[in-house]
Amino acid sequence: YPLCALPPTTEEETHCTFGPNYGGPSYTYICFLGGGKGPDGGAHGPWDDPEYGFFIPLKYVTETLGWATINRAGLSLMFHINTGCMADDHTIRAFWAGEKRLMYPENLPCNTPGTGCAMKDPNCGCSLPLPRGGEDTCENCAPNGGDGR
Repeated sequence: YPLCALPPTTEEETHCTFGPNYGGPSYTYICFLGGGKGPDGGAHGPWDDPEYGFFIPLKYVTETLGWATINRAGLSLMFHINTGCMADDHTIRAFWAGEKRLMYPENLPCNTPGTGCAMKDPNCGCSLPLPRGGEDTCENCAPNGGDGR
């Protein structure tokens, strides 16, 4: 399979060097953003169920989406773009393969176009839920330079 033709050789190729919603078009690796449980059982994302996230460069999106949808083995998969408005990216702009799962958009830190979290902390160093929910933005969300650094 082309995406797996060469094994990763550095941590940069397996673990993202940035946090949620921060990787941009010039970051060329598929990388692991981390995972865990949501607001009732851990510090990763807006989910009640276990969740694991990956950054997929644009040139691999079609191939990855097709492969993952066919080979999901009963898992629920959610795919989304990164506009900087995490609440809408995870709700109205998301594509699901399998059962759509319950989530809490007020536990997403960056909701300003063109921003993301440069730090690897999935909460972006902020207390969640945000006071105004998905309309609010964490003070640590930074303009996304597009290179994931």
